[in-house]
Amino acid sequence: MSYVTSEQFAQLLLRNGFSERTKLKYPDDHAQITAGQYDPSLHSRAFKYGKLFVIHFEQSQLRGVNGFFGFQSTVLNNGQVKSILAYTKLPNHTKTAVQNRCRNILDLEKEYNRIKALEGTSLGMTDQKIIEVFESVSLPEPASS
Repeated sequence: MSYVTSEQFAQLLLRNGFSERTKLKYPDDHAQITAGQYDPSLHSRAFKYGKLFVIHFEQSQLRGVNGFFGFQSTVLNNGQVKSILAYTKLPNHTKTAVQNRCRNILDLEKEYNRIKALEGTSLGMTDQKIIEVFESVSLPEPASS
């Protein structure tokens, strides 16, 4: 399954602790969205997690900002969405380790896979936490058509 700027992806973020900040960032779009006229190709939205992490839906572009550690894409796959949600659930000291190991938030899945390949060896607490949190994230089953 892939994720794009959509109401479905917005609801997934909201269910996982993000709060909508569209009213503050894009007030004109917020008025139309709350009137039930959300068109992902025309409107922008913003979702915030914690103090620094914001995901912007800018028409068809997804842009995540967390200081200098963010991402930009038009489509996200399941692993990338799991990376975003897992990142938000990591303790701060583990987030710092992830930022040192990965180019951006979406690379958390690659880091998880690298650690899983070493699972027979003795893993440090940071690696164990990454595995535990990444595996705890579950995504909804795709809607059948």
